[in-house]
Amino acid sequence: MILLDSVTKKYAGGVVGFMAIGAVIEGKNLGNIDCLNADYIGGIAGVNTITGVIENCMFGGKIYGTHFVGGIAGENRGVIRGCINEA
Repeated sequence: MILLDSVTKKYAGGVVGFMAIGAVIEGKNLGNIDCLNADYIGGIAGVNTITGVIENCMFGGKIYGTHFVGGIAGENRGVIRGCINEA
């Protein structure tokens, strides 16, 4: 289970919450993410910024959030390629 900062209620991901720079390659999350009343929730990353790369990753759990919720990324501004979402 993913825990979320109770003050901001933002940026939860199965691998990374907020990816400002860098890459997640071959990441895998089969767990559930339950962040009701929270924003930017993703199976791999809550937010993937313009310099981020998510590649060949897989998410297979259940995901719950309020705004900007996605199986791979809650919000994507960067690159996502070769990923699988089975949620």
